[in-house]
Amino acid sequence: MKLTSPKDVTELLASLKFRPSKTLGQNFLVDGNILRIMLDTAEIGPEDQVLEIGPGLGVLTEGLLARAKRVVAIELDKRLYAYLRERFAGQKNFELIPGDALDADFNALMKSGINKVASNLPYGAGSRILVELFESNPAPVRMSVTVQHEVADRLAAQPGTKKYGLLSVLAQLDYEVEIRKIVAASCFYPAPQVKSAIVSLRRRPV
Repeated sequence: MKLTSPKDVTELLASLKFRPSKTLGQNFLVDGNILRIMLDTAEIGPEDQVLEIGPGLGVLTEGLLARAKRVVAIELDKRLYAYLRERFAGQKNFELIPGDALDADFNALMKSGINKVASNLPYGAGSRILVELFESNPAPVRMSVTVQHEVADRLAAQPGTKKYGLLSVLAQLDYEVEIRKIVAASCFYPAPQVKSAIVSLRRRPV
């Protein structure tokens, strides 16, 4: 099974009797090139401990586990949680937390050793999750996230431009923000109604 193959993904979802939820923003990445860019942007090394929010079917999770010392994933959907728990049961460096990321104690997670975030963030909650991460103590040193193109533009907007606002200020206060790749809707299944973007956030030296 290849999770970057739309055919394999649709067959897997059918076997699980799983219908993606628009409410939860369940759009699964099915493009190998975009996955590679996401992993390269995350810059994960063997000593890194990584947080992933909304792992879905685990396409990004698999790559993170091959690179990181520890991967902690938070999954809201109970069906996907059960699937992921079974799929990665043999991975000793994997921890899976059920529930809503907006209810997570990011301070505790970061203090447990997590230093980086890599995630295809759920569309509806992406901005709020990022704000929580910006304000966590300690904050991640590196984040590589896929968000709606509009959110990416707001994160990277320069002062004086129309898209510059509170999210821009919060992001750029401690992070260098760079839009690394615009992602077409066709790279996901089901295809969302909007484009996405991979955003790199690198914390500035204190």
